Amino acid sequence: MAEHHVFADGDPATTRPIVWSYYVAVRGSDATLIDVGFRDRQVARTWGVELLDVAAEVRDLLSGRVVRDVFLTHEHFDHIDNLDEVLATYPRVRVTLSADAHRRIAAEGAPPVRAALATAQVREVSGSACFDDWRVETVAGHTEGSSVVFCAHEGRRYVLAGDECYLRENVTSRRAVGVHASIDRNADFLRRLAADGDTVLPCHDPVVFEEYEAVTANVVRIF
Repeated sequence: MAEHHVFADGDPATTRPIVWSYYVAVRGSDATLIDVGFRDRQVARTWGVELLDVAAEVRDLLSGRVVRDVFLTHEHFDHIDNLDEVLATYPRVRVTLSADAHRRIAAEGAPPVRAALATAQVREVSGSACFDDWRVETVAGHTEGSSVVFCAHEGRRYVLAGDECYLRENVTSRRAVGVHASIDRNADFLRRLAADGDTVLPCHDPVVFEEYEAVTANVVRIF
């Protein structure tokens, strides 16, 4: 990805390697998805992305489990376009997202996603809201409807940051993302993350796949 997309002050002549990923949380027989990825090979080619076939790995991970909840961090295709397949497989799943992201997907999303979301159990978030062990906060930095999801494990707090940071380096260097609806809201959020010391889990940082234990070829275990 061009560096000036990753960082607002990045060099447009420089590129940064990124990955395209999402998160699966399992507890007993229940599973939660934070974003759902995409599968359109033509779109992948347009973006210069190597689209890996992880369907079998995800099916094995979810075997014997039921997806109860999906949290969508924002409305961009790489985070939402598998939603129709998820809802077809798990029709009782609850979909949680910001009110703005919901409106934008309903108006501008791919037709299969719009149709699936129209019949889903949707929980809209404005500001901040807690759902069991999860807290969703609308940041509205990357997009007007961009949110992040917090959870905790063994005394450590994690933030699934969507695209409010592409890389952990956005946080450690306090450099706002290059693609933003509000650079000020994004920068404020990054400063707060740096001060709080949360473990940041972006969707595009190769470091995540280097830092954590691989359980299959394309899946790593956070905890």
